[in-house]
Amino acid sequence: SSDLLYIKSWLLRTHIWIDMTRAAAAVTCFASLLVAARAATVSYTLDVRAWTVDFKRATIDPRVAPFDIPLGDKSSAVLANNSFPGPAVEAWEGDTIEVTVVNNLEAIDISLEWDGVAVSASPQGDIRQQGGSFKYVLSASKAGTYWWHASSAVVSARGLKGPLVIRSHNDPMAGKYQDDMVLALADARQRPDVCLDAKGALLGGCPEIDLATVNGQWGDGSKQHPTPVIEVAKGSCYMLRVLGLMSHPTPYFNMAIEKHSFEIVGSEKSDYVEVNAGQAVHAILCADQRPFMHSDYKISISYVGETQRESFEAILRYTSGVPLTHHSHMNVAASRMPVAKYGSVGPDKFDRSQCKKEYIFDLREQIVDYLRPTTDLPGARRQATEDIPVKNRKVALLVNNSYPGPVVEGTEGELLCVTVLNNMENEAAAIHWHGQHMRGFPAFDGVYGVHQGAIGPYQSFTYRWMPNAGTAFWHGHMQALQADKGMKGAIVIHKKDDPHKHLYDEERIVAISDEWADPGACLRNEGAQPGNPVCAEIDKATWNGQWGNGSDQYPWPMVTVEQGKCYRLRFIGMMGQAQNFLITMAGHNMTIISVDGADVEPVVVSSFNLHAGERYDVVVCANQEPGNYLISAVYDLATFLETAPAPKLPKVDSSKFWAFLNYAGHNEKPGLAKKKLLGGYNAPAGTGGGANPKPVSGFVWNTNLQSAWTQVKNLDAQPEPEKADVTYVMDVGVASPPFVPGQSPYATTYQLYMFPEKQPWKKPSTPLLHTKGKCGAEGTPVINVPENATTVELIINNLSPTAHVLHMHGNPFKVINYAPFSESWCSAAQFTCFFLPISVAKLVDCPTAKLGDNSTGNPGNEYWGCPYNGEKDEKSRFLQAPLQKDMISLWRRSWAVIRFKADSPGMWLFHCHMEQHIPTGQMMAFNVLPSKQPPIPDDVPTEGDCPVWSGRSAQPRPAKTADFFV
Repeated sequence: SSDLLYIKSWLLRTHIWIDMTRAAAAVTCFASLLVAARAATVSYTLDVRAWTVDFKRATIDPRVAPFDIPLGDKSSAVLANNSFPGPAVEAWEGDTIEVTVVNNLEAIDISLEWDGVAVSASPQGDIRQQGGSFKYVLSASKAGTYWWHASSAVVSARGLKGPLVIRSHNDPMAGKYQDDMVLALADARQRPDVCLDAKGALLGGCPEIDLATVNGQWGDGSKQHPTPVIEVAKGSCYMLRVLGLMSHPTPYFNMAIEKHSFEIVGSEKSDYVEVNAGQAVHAILCADQRPFMHSDYKISISYVGETQRESFEAILRYTSGVPLTHHSHMNVAASRMPVAKYGSVGPDKFDRSQCKKEYIFDLREQIVDYLRPTTDLPGARRQATEDIPVKNRKVALLVNNSYPGPVVEGTEGELLCVTVLNNMENEAAAIHWHGQHMRGFPAFDGVYGVHQGAIGPYQSFTYRWMPNAGTAFWHGHMQALQADKGMKGAIVIHKKDDPHKHLYDEERIVAISDEWADPGACLRNEGAQPGNPVCAEIDKATWNGQWGNGSDQYPWPMVTVEQGKCYRLRFIGMMGQAQNFLITMAGHNMTIISVDGADVEPVVVSSFNLHAGERYDVVVCANQEPGNYLISAVYDLATFLETAPAPKLPKVDSSKFWAFLNYAGHNEKPGLAKKKLLGGYNAPAGTGGGANPKPVSGFVWNTNLQSAWTQVKNLDAQPEPEKADVTYVMDVGVASPPFVPGQSPYATTYQLYMFPEKQPWKKPSTPLLHTKGKCGAEGTPVINVPENATTVELIINNLSPTAHVLHMHGNPFKVINYAPFSESWCSAAQFTCFFLPISVAKLVDCPTAKLGDNSTGNPGNEYWGCPYNGEKDEKSRFLQAPLQKDMISLWRRSWAVIRFKADSPGMWLFHCHMEQHIPTGQMMAFNVLPSKQPPIPDDVPTEGDCPVWSGRSAQPRPAKTADFFV
């Protein structure tokens, strides 16, 4: 090469006589010195985030919003720098490469592997989610084309991989080409997590390949998916670095280009290039043809697997000498940051002998049928993974391999302990005990970033508390989607003296949940109506973990009872996206005896509205003729979408879901639900006595209506004072900046807020309770309640067309007032209210209408509400016997007034319970009686750069920015 020739000529000019052996050694030595002199340090930053993409062309422009991606193409990808393949990490032979990896995923811990280079600095464990970072230090000792990828085969297959190019100073082929390019060939799957195991082996029932991409693009020539094009300048030659980025190692790709041949480096000329997974082939391609009528040449790509062969196409296009534009990368220098570790466990370990009742939660990932994850019935057995249709597969997070998870049962006032063993490969966890007030035990409420750090993969932690009586449920609170992936189950805490015990003989749990095969892709809101999900308002719903349609494979869910007995049915709304279900039961009166864990005066209803997060205990007596009696759950807010879509609200298959009250011994099977002509389904008919059920008594109880709040009263109802000690006015709205397809990271645009100011949630660097909000919580929406205030009143204005279901941690509250709009101009039947612009509203319905955000880039003039007016609205207050709740539905454009007692020391979260509203910012916290908050037990996981106020130091962790979330 030119470098070696220069060294030889220098030796001759100095007239140094030396034998040939010593001359060769001298040349090598000088060459090494020259390379060393040229060595440099190059720096990269990889920003790892989750993106919803079209898996056939993940990051190819023009990008579209997730809402606009067809359901069959929508995929939840893990990308570095919003790119697939990931950015090329490039260096020269002899360079030192520093790559700072910032993990901005919601719950997944990651690490990367680097092929072809020596790794001199790597993390001791995985890099933590939500802001963990580490700087890898690599030595580029050997020229070549390699790849980097996630250590997890599934995360790699979801897109976290890219080229690693080490160039040589002494390339013997340098004179044969003018430019070089990487051609990354990869298989593409919509949902690799249901087709690959942890090591990357193909699961049964999945094809070896769905599609193949060239530099991240597949195409069939259509407008939506044009054929990939590789541009070259006519007359130029290129070094092609053909890289195999396949998900599993066995297959290979064979690539040929019409009327072109390749000079394979280190081999001979060939008409094709063959590349294996994880390997690269260097080949020189010359654009030496003379196109006459067109300048396009077909690229034929064959995938050759063990059991499958597929062919794909791309285009080689000649241009008039325009230089090739390479895939760019971020070249940002970064300082060394230690990998964050999970919280320490010090000497003050918990004494398990104190537990009155103890549970072990073994948390693992399982691939299940999302329509009946762990249901195992005669004739409808639980299926092995390979037997589940791929479209029905779901990567579920299951506790003790069951869905819903195990029932936590105890008695009020007796210490309850739950040890969580996180056996997930790379996902952290935290569990909240919804409806348990944690009085005296605030550190165990289970909200990541508020009460604790995360329970890391293969770590454990014991929650313990003195439970309050009632029906409750537990669910993941590491981030919003874990509950929708299956991490949830019932809690039943019995009263020592149950005032309603005489009304029933036995108990049953009836847990209702909406279900999604891929919640990570669907329960987001980019490009949809702000506040609504990108796939649909609802897909399916299960009763105690089972969806049915009356077929042999999916039989109707049954709640089995014995004739002559009465039952306490504990209904639990475990929904994530669906706001509510209207519940009815054929032929049987329903007597409500408890609401959100608080006893009420028994009252007979014909129907009730169960919102997400709510719990209603209902007594039903099996006093009818044996048979199967229809139980209905109707998501009434989506019923109109059965027949036609609305703007940015897709059509749904059904808003109605059914089960049956089955009398033991009656074995006749109900028939199928028949599809209606215009959409939706007719209800299936009952059998036996259920074929002709008797009329039921009672009224419809729907807490979306103002009139409902005086229909049900607590057993120990107490009047409220005329005036609270302190009142806060909180607006709920959607704020700018707007979403930009392909550019806006998840949860950073059209953020929701619920606070006296327009301030979305910002996760603190150290859990709030651990610092009392005094460190690492800049910008976190927290209200410090005055310690001399006992009664706290919240006036909550919904300045958006979307209804919300709000949950308060740590404290039950009383509902003092509720807007009447849902019974007049903004009723469920008046769906035009959803799209009504503020200018019309001020003229017709609400002269005081207020926008949720009046700045540039706001979501639109339909994002407004009709706020509370004390002078006008105070007259409708319910001060004499207000109902106690810990959940409330906040209707569209409406307001509600609630009060709670600030007598339980702790840091208590208040937030919307719709899953896609949590990461987008609709939550805040109350700091109650900080001077009386108990010390943080030593085994509670912590994190961040702030000391724990009670004496223990948290593990170090980088500071967070405003786009982090729980």
